[in-house]
Amino acid sequence: MSPIKKGKIEKKYLIYGRADFIALGRWIKKLGLTFVNLQPLTPLRGTDLYEEYREDFIIKEEEYEKWDLAHLLVRPSKISVRKYYLYTLILYYMIMVNPKSGLYMIRRYGLRDTVKLSFGALKVNIQYLKKLF
Repeated sequence: MSPIKKGKIEKKYLIYGRADFIALGRWIKKLGLTFVNLQPLTPLRGTDLYEEYREDFIIKEEEYEKWDLAHLLVRPSKISVRKYYLYTLILYYMIMVNPKSGLYMIRRYGLRDTVKLSFGALKVNIQYLKKLF
């Protein structure tokens, strides 16, 4: 059953448990994606999702710099925030950091651009790693 009905994500599906990450990983692999950008749900002000999830926000509404589509804003109901970031990193590495993806990117973008992309990705990963410790 799809978590999206008439363009609206049902709240009961956004629980972020370990099984959700496993299912997402399987789905991404099934699609054959070699490059992903994993981002947490960010309910933006003025949307129905904002009001629906407001009570579950873990970032203050005044902390504008954290409403950047990269910080976790909605508290997961089945795992800790720390585990959320850990599972996100694991999923990212399962998809992106493997010989198949590396060779694809070198063939597609060339070695120089692949190295530049890799350093950019490393910076994002460092931000997530800081949330673990």
